[in-house]
Amino acid sequence: MKKIFLDGSQYASLQYRRVLEGQYRWVSMEIVRSTEYREDNQQVVMYIRDINDDYLKLLQIAMCHTLDSVGIVSANISQGICLSFAGRRDELECQSEESIDTYIQRVSEMIPMPESREHFCQVFSQQNMLKRFTEGTAALSMEAAFFYSEEQQPCVLRINVDMACNSFSREIEGVLHFTDITVAYLIENVPQKIYQKDYENIIIIDAKREKMIKTDVLSSVISDYLKKEEAYEGYRSYSSHRAVVESERERFKKCVELSAIKEGLRKDKQYFFTIHETDKTGEVRLKRYSYIYIDERVDIIVGAREDITEFSEKDVLTGGYNRRGFLRITERLLNKVPDRTKYAVLFFNVKNFKVVNELFGVESGDVALQNIFKTLIHSKLSPVITARVESDHFVCLVENKNLDFEELTSVCDNKFIKDGKCMNLIIRCGIFYVEEKPMKISGMIDRAKLAKRYITDEYVQPYMVYDQSMQVAYVDKAKLAGELQEGIAKEQFKVYYQPVIDTKTGKIASAEALIRWIHPDKGFISPALFIPALEENGHISELDFYVLKKVWQFISDRCENNKFVVPISVNLSWMDFYDEIMMEKILKEMDRFRENGREHMARFEITETSYAAIRENRSGILESLRIKNAKILLDDFGSGFSSFGMLQDYDFDILKIDMSFIRKIGENPKTKSIVHSIIGMAHEIGIKTVAEGVETEEQVSFLRQSGCDYIQGYYYSKPLPEEEFVEFLEKADAE
Repeated sequence: MKKIFLDGSQYASLQYRRVLEGQYRWVSMEIVRSTEYREDNQQVVMYIRDINDDYLKLLQIAMCHTLDSVGIVSANISQGICLSFAGRRDELECQSEESIDTYIQRVSEMIPMPESREHFCQVFSQQNMLKRFTEGTAALSMEAAFFYSEEQQPCVLRINVDMACNSFSREIEGVLHFTDITVAYLIENVPQKIYQKDYENIIIIDAKREKMIKTDVLSSVISDYLKKEEAYEGYRSYSSHRAVVESERERFKKCVELSAIKEGLRKDKQYFFTIHETDKTGEVRLKRYSYIYIDERVDIIVGAREDITEFSEKDVLTGGYNRRGFLRITERLLNKVPDRTKYAVLFFNVKNFKVVNELFGVESGDVALQNIFKTLIHSKLSPVITARVESDHFVCLVENKNLDFEELTSVCDNKFIKDGKCMNLIIRCGIFYVEEKPMKISGMIDRAKLAKRYITDEYVQPYMVYDQSMQVAYVDKAKLAGELQEGIAKEQFKVYYQPVIDTKTGKIASAEALIRWIHPDKGFISPALFIPALEENGHISELDFYVLKKVWQFISDRCENNKFVVPISVNLSWMDFYDEIMMEKILKEMDRFRENGREHMARFEITETSYAAIRENRSGILESLRIKNAKILLDDFGSGFSSFGMLQDYDFDILKIDMSFIRKIGENPKTKSIVHSIIGMAHEIGIKTVAEGVETEEQVSFLRQSGCDYIQGYYYSKPLPEEEFVEFLEKADAE
C-alpha cells in the first residue's frame, strides 16, 4: 500500500472475497491518506467495506452482454479513460488508459456513413455520458453499420454503455459493449413482401464488395448470410440465366449488371424487370426480378425472382384472361388433347361500342364490356377459355359440340341499359375451326377475325365461318399492296373514264376517272380488292396522285391540240385528307393547271367516309380547292349516316345520288319519292345532281321528270379505257 501513495494519490482500494458470517461476500479494502498533517506525520485510515450488492450489480451488467458481444470496454467515465478490453474483434480493442474520446473517434472511422459516424461520436463522448448520467439516464444505446475492412463483410452493431456510480469513490464507471446484430437486423429490415410471396429465388447482394449469397429459402439466407458469400458476377450469378429465351438474353445480361441495379434503385428506390424463361416442360413463362435496398447506407440489396405469368395474363377490367393468357393457355390445352379439331376459336367485335362511351361515358362503357364478358362465359356455348384481347374484342375457345348457332345469334344480340335508356350492341363473330396441322394460336385468332369481315348483314346472321378462300384473298391483298410501287412505275394502272350525260341535252357534260389494275400475272384486278388493301397499308394517296396527274395530263394534251374535252373528276380517299404532303402537292398542281386557264376542268369527288378527316380542321382544303375554281362533288349520297351532315357543314357543287337508290326505281314505290326529294332539296340549296348506276329507260325517264341534272351509268356508257374514251369524245364533238 505504501507504493500506492508514492505517486501522490490520497486514495487506494482493493476488492476481494472473504467469508463473513459463513458465506463468501465481496468486500473493499480502501485506504485514505489525510492531507491535514505535515509530510513527515501522515495519517492513514483503512476501511474494510461490504460491497457485495453493488459489485454484483455491476458484474451482472457487464456479464449480461458478454456472451453475444464482440467487444467489451470497461471505462472510468469520470476520469475519461478506458481501463480494459475483452472480445473477439481486435479492431475494437482499446489502448492502455486511452482516453474515451480518442477511442470513440478511432472506432467511428469504421462507420461508413458520415451522419452515423458523427452521431456515434456525440453519443459516446465523455461529456455526453456524464451529462446524461447526471440527468438520470444510466444506459445509452445506438445501432450502426460497420466495415472492419474492405475485405470483410459489413455488419450491424448495437453499441450500449451501462453506467454506475462507485458508492465509495463517487466516480462514474461504465461498461461499453458492442453486440453483432447483423442477422436480427436483416430479418427485421428485409421488406415484408419478401416473406409474404412465394419467391423462387432470393439473393442478398453486398454491392460495395460485389459479394452475394443466394438461396431458395429466405430463412437460410438470413442465418447463413455471414457464412456462404460468393462473388457477384452479373448474369453468371443466376442459375436461371440458362432458361432465359434466346431473344432476351442480351437484355437480361444488361439488367442484372450491378451498375444497372444500383442506378435503378437510385432513381426509384426499387428496381425490377421482367424476362421470359423456358421451364422444364418447354413452356415459356414470364419472370419478374425485383430489387430493393435492405440498407442503402452500406449497399446491401435484396433481390427476388418470381413467376408472374398468371398475373400478367389477367385482364384487369373483366378479371378474365387477356390476349397473352389466351394464347398460352389455349396452346397448352390444344397440345394435350388427343383431337384438337374438336374445338373452334371465336372472335367477337362490338361494332358500335364507341357510341356507348360517347352517350353514357367511359365508366359505363367499362360496365358494358364486363357484361359482355359475363354473357360469353355463362352462355350455352360453354367456352373453355374466354379472354378480352383488346378494347371491345373478345375471343373464346369453344368445343364444336357446344357451338349452337341459334345461341350464338342470341349472344350477339346484346343490350346495354343505363338510366332507363336501352341501346342495342351490334356484336359480330368470326369462327375458325381448329385444324389438325400445327398453327399458332395468334394465327387462329387472325383467321376468325378475317371471317368476321365477311359478314354481310349482322342483323340477319351476325357470324361467319372461315374458309380458305378468305385467306387467299387476304394474302393477295397484302401482296398487292407490296407491288404498288412496281405497278405505278410500270404503268400497270390504267385510268378509265365513265361519261356523265346532261339529262336535258343528252350530251356528255363531264366524266369520272376510275382506276383499273392490269397485272401482268394476275390479269384484271378489281378495285374492290386492291383499293381497300392500299387504304389499310396507307398507300392509297400515292395512287390517287398518280390518277390525278394522268387525268390532268390527258386534259392538257387535248386542250393544247385543240381537241374537245370535258371536265373530269378525280376521287379522293379519306386518307388523303390526313396526308398534308399529298394535299400540298394537289394544290401546287392546281396552280399549274390554272396557269393555262383549265381550272374549270378540275373536279374532286369525296365520300362521306372523309367526313371525320375534314372535320379535324381540314375543311380548309375544300375551300382552297373551290377558291381555285375546282368543283367539289359529294359522292354516294345517301349510302351512310353522315350524308346530310356533310351537306349541312360544307359547300358542294354537285351531289351524286348513290346507285342503291337508282337501282330500286320501279321496284319500291318509296324510292321514287326519296330520289325526287333528294333532287329537290339539292336544287333548293344550289347544288346540281348526278344519278349514278343508271341502267334502264325507266330510270332515265323518271330522273328527267324529277329534274335530275346529270346521269352516269351503263345506260349511256360503261367506264372506258383512254383510247375508247377519246373515240367517245370525238363522236360527241362531231355531233
